[in-house]
Amino acid sequence: MSGLEFIDWSNDDDDAEEIVIYDIPVQKKTKTIFQFLSALTDKKEKLDFSDTSVSKGYNQFMINRWLSMNEFTLMFVEDINTMNLTDEQHFDILFSILPKRKFYFDYVKNNKSLSNDDYKYISDYFEISIKDAKNYSRILSVDDINGILTKYRYGENGKQTIEV
Repeated sequence: MSGLEFIDWSNDDDDAEEIVIYDIPVQKKTKTIFQFLSALTDKKEKLDFSDTSVSKGYNQFMINRWLSMNEFTLMFVEDINTMNLTDEQHFDILFSILPKRKFYFDYVKNNKSLSNDDYKYISDYFEISIKDAKNYSRILSVDDINGILTKYRYGENGKQTIEV
């Protein structure tokens, strides 16, 4: 059976055979990055790479990127990243190395809510370049950034400073 079958039950005769009207093929959805991570870590399920939904969705770069966001899995990814592996080999190595447990991956993303002036204030505060200030903003907590911006936007006493 390749998909959904619709059966004509319009004939009320009990001895009548079922008649298949038509067959609709069902395509499998491509697996997401989170399903692959779950298969590697907490579920520990082997994947069939002959299945197109698996082979199309598996991306070594994205798997390595997400696994590198955890301190425990970072060292494994660092070693595997230097190897030239097929997707199936990559999955099998990670599958055999990683323990069966739930990992939490904190995705680090760029802080785009800050303006160029905000980066200027951070660079003035730490006496660094604008480029370094952008890197610092990824590490600093929201409270730290707000404290710096408040100090430079409004001054120590809470009043807006006037540039001369």
